Amino acid sequence: MILFKNYLDKEFCKGVISYGEEKGFQRGLVKEGDEELEVRKSNVHFIEWPIYNSPFIHDLYFNLDYKVKEANDHLFGFHLSVLEPLQITKYEGKEKGFYDWHIDAMHAPIPSTRKVSFSLLLNDSDEYEGGNLEFKAPFEEQLHQAGDLIIFPSFEEHRVTPVTKGTRYSLVGWMRGPLMR
Repeated sequence: MILFKNYLDKEFCKGVISYGEEKGFQRGLVKEGDEELEVRKSNVHFIEWPIYNSPFIHDLYFNLDYKVKEANDHLFGFHLSVLEPLQITKYEGKEKGFYDWHIDAMHAPIPSTRKVSFSLLLNDSDEYEGGNLEFKAPFEEQLHQAGDLIIFPSFEEHRVTPVTKGTRYSLVGWMRGPLMR
């Protein structure tokens, strides 16, 4: 895992929040078959392709794709092929928003799997209480300021603790690659 402090500037992060609020959020779901699991309480907006009509979103994808691949080359050495659609996540204190322990690694109908995950904090941690991104593996550093970015292997178990006051916004994403052997 690696943390990049102030990777994106605060004004850019505010723009991502505004984009999400303008487009609208829906309840984040985790399902196993047809059954909805009660492992998260958050609202999400996926920034879908195509991104050609928005220079702002194009820059966001470009910057994150570059940084995640660079970190992967130095730390993990996974074969990566595609960046999934980015997800803006909103955890609200009035709902005690959270995401319980989970891993991001998952397979799709195509022969690929999530290999690298990342989380970019979009607002400062003094705007909410709780909402810590925690890992089961030892990692002491925390996301505190808008623009802080953490990159980690998708098989690392992690969670977001309940937000008890205010609203926590983050941008999360995943890079896929060929199945690991």
